[in-house]
Amino acid sequence: MAAVLLGAASIASQTSSAVSLSFQSTDTPALTVFNGQVVMAYTGTDSNHRLNYAISSDGVTFTQVSDPNNRAASGPGITTFGGKTYAAFTGINDHRINIYSSTDGLHYSNQSVPNGNWNSPWRVTMASGGGFIYLAWLGFDNNIYVIRSSNGTSWTMYTSVTHFTNGNGDNGPVYPPTLATDSTGAVKMVYTYKSANFNGPSTYELGITTLGGGSTLTCRAYVNATGIQGGLGFLPNETLMPWYPGTVPGGGTIAFDLNGGSCVGGTTYPTSGAPFDGNYYGTSGVAPAVVGFNGHAFLYWTGTDSAQHINVVEVF
Repeated sequence: MAAVLLGAASIASQTSSAVSLSFQSTDTPALTVFNGQVVMAYTGTDSNHRLNYAISSDGVTFTQVSDPNNRAASGPGITTFGGKTYAAFTGINDHRINIYSSTDGLHYSNQSVPNGNWNSPWRVTMASGGGFIYLAWLGFDNNIYVIRSSNGTSWTMYTSVTHFTNGNGDNGPVYPPTLATDSTGAVKMVYTYKSANFNGPSTYELGITTLGGGSTLTCRAYVNATGIQGGLGFLPNETLMPWYPGTVPGGGTIAFDLNGGSCVGGTTYPTSGAPFDGNYYGTSGVAPAVVGFNGHAFLYWTGTDSAQHINVVEVF
């Protein structure tokens, strides 16, 4: 797909109607493309918080199975690597990170806990590129940790984003990150960063960085007590970043940045007034997710309805 900057009217004309799936999720769903299909992973709202996996050939209609053996404390991560899908999740009681793999995207085996000290109260995220699988999470200490593996079995610590305190107060990551691989194979990460202000409210902003080098782009800075959270995905030459602004100023309304939006001179939809006015996609209480599939961008989010259904819309 050729690089293009779509204006708000252009995106609006190509956006299909949102579909509310029967799936009910406690957190952000995770997505990957495997063998020409979209694979979704999510943690169910059932009393056991079972992990669920679903596949789709069109990004909208899914076939699902549940993992009867595992319960998750929060949302899982998923990626494609070496002819398999790999999924990760935190255990329901000990919050330790578990990893396993599948040859069909639905049924998983070879489960392991790579390190008993790697744990998180938040969802985890995965991506692959450059001959490695990457897995990132926000720890109990509010530091982001990134590990990687060249074989899906042996994992080593790769990098981290740490919290720090200065004269203004506590600074650093405050919400879990999202990893995604761009069309060149580079793995990038979007995360929420708090900048403390001694004389007033703190600012929460989204940062996008390339693992292994490069500067961090800062965008979407708001004075917002609840913070903002972003998703990340790619099509050839196009960056897809849906984001949830928190309860202020958007009231949980999802916006969508194309080609970096305000970060690198791209487009945000909706653009009328604040990014949350007009024909928005929907509302959520957690980060939305996006996947580039067959030349199209598919946006997924866990709704604010009482059942917390997963919704999907083909943005363009």
